[in-house]
Amino acid sequence: MSRPVQALNRVIALLAVAVAIGSLFVVPTSTLGWAFDIAIRTYATFVASVMAHEAVHGHLGRRRVSNAFGRLALVPACVPFVSFRRTHVMHHAHTNEASRDPDLFLKAPYTALTLLRCVLLPHSWIFWLRRHRPLRQKQLIEIGVSYALMITLYLALGTHVGFWRVGLGMTASLVLASILSWYPFGVLTHEGFSTGGPETRSHDFFGYPLFWITLGCSLHRAHHQNPRRSWLELLPMVRRAPTATLGFLSRDIRS
Repeated sequence: MSRPVQALNRVIALLAVAVAIGSLFVVPTSTLGWAFDIAIRTYATFVASVMAHEAVHGHLGRRRVSNAFGRLALVPACVPFVSFRRTHVMHHAHTNEASRDPDLFLKAPYTALTLLRCVLLPHSWIFWLRRHRPLRQKQLIEIGVSYALMITLYLALGTHVGFWRVGLGMTASLVLASILSWYPFGVLTHEGFSTGGPETRSHDFFGYPLFWITLGCSLHRAHHQNPRRSWLELLPMVRRAPTATLGFLSRDIRS
């Protein structure tokens, strides 16, 4: 991967974290202001999480550098990077396979339950790892330290801008960012949860707008088949919808 792409990913990660955390210092004074505040923090948290995903695949530099940015990028989402890193590797290796894919937690019979699981998924990884891939002491310590540092950060913010501000602003954006991250790109991109050939286990969304808005998350199948390519390097694989009647969120589902 080129260094300019790595540098771009680092800048995006830093900006996303700065917006997600820094926006808490501005207290909205109207209903429209609150809506904008929650929307911008939700998207910033989503973008930061996308960069954490890039970090898992080493697209922000060498391993230590990528891991450092990955840890930082998941602070707005309040998720320890080490649990994401370990489970995401398993998701790639065993996509949609029962008891082997930690993200299969998202599969549920009802939409409401699926949405709830989207919110809970990042924190379910620790329990999945304890059952299937025992964590080493060093990793358990990192998880504990990560949660402690994030709690300390938000408590410090609360003493400065008000605990109500942090609680309300963060709760809304965390719930929405989790749903934005996992329903389209963890559920819809695996709909059917096929365990057949690699091309059937994941799906892509059509179109360039969604590719740019999601920083490549729309090309889920392309990513699974080309994990060593950064999101920007997947751009040539974007496909337009075959007919004009297909909507903005139409997918390329193969069987």
